[in-house]
Amino acid sequence: MPARRALRVVAPLGVWRSTGTAAERAARCLRFAPLGTRSLAGAAARPRFDLPRVRRELFECWSRAEAMTERARAPRQAQYCSFTFHDLERAYLADSAAWHWLDGEMSSNIAGETGAVSIYSGALAAIALRGAVGAPLPEVAREFCHEHREAESAHLRLLESVVPASKRTRLLPLWRLAGWGLGFVPTVLGGAPALFRTVEAVETFVEEHYQQQIVPLSAGRHGECAELVRVLSHCCAEEVAHRDDAAARLRDGAPAVAGAAPPPGV
Repeated sequence: MPARRALRVVAPLGVWRSTGTAAERAARCLRFAPLGTRSLAGAAARPRFDLPRVRRELFECWSRAEAMTERARAPRQAQYCSFTFHDLERAYLADSAAWHWLDGEMSSNIAGETGAVSIYSGALAAIALRGAVGAPLPEVAREFCHEHREAESAHLRLLESVVPASKRTRLLPLWRLAGWGLGFVPTVLGGAPALFRTVEAVETFVEEHYQQQIVPLSAGRHGECAELVRVLSHCCAEEVAHRDDAAARLRDGAPAVAGAAPPPGV
């Protein structure tokens, strides 16, 4: 199954829909991205974010969504007079708390970044295997994986620092396994060109997924979330840079073609 079609199957319903052309979506990423994230060369100097503010924005978005539910509007006036801010905060952090739109999106972001880290780990395992059986890939493929895995790991740490454990999917082991396979199989069978095509397809999907959050949040449809938009736009801009890097390496072709054939016996 082609990588892009496989992503359609794995993605939650509605995630694949996008708004605007590819150029317009990329422009929105770059518009909100902090300086220093618009190229891989600048990614090393990562911007500072106000993480307590991001956590507060997530909490306030959940609170507004929770207030609109039927259970919140139920006539329980006797409890409202003693229901404090800290009670609401505890309700948000509880394992039994309801999930609303942004909770699901942020959980999906963590799952996606977890899978992305595993994609490059799987690709590196494939590169090591091919080297062991006498069908090595160019060194640029290994460098590509290390550089991009470092960026994806930074995204994952950033998101985990603002999303409570109770608001994360329990299917992360499955995402790790799927990501590892998605990195290993194309690389071991198709070499560097297959690796670059896989990354290009994955990052195209990830960009669209982030845009489905950036657009409504930046428009204020879910309240004031300016710092969260900065975080998501930073991640999105680096994903666009990863996609463009993979596409450029495919266009150049020369360093990758040497490793296109599968290793003997695979």
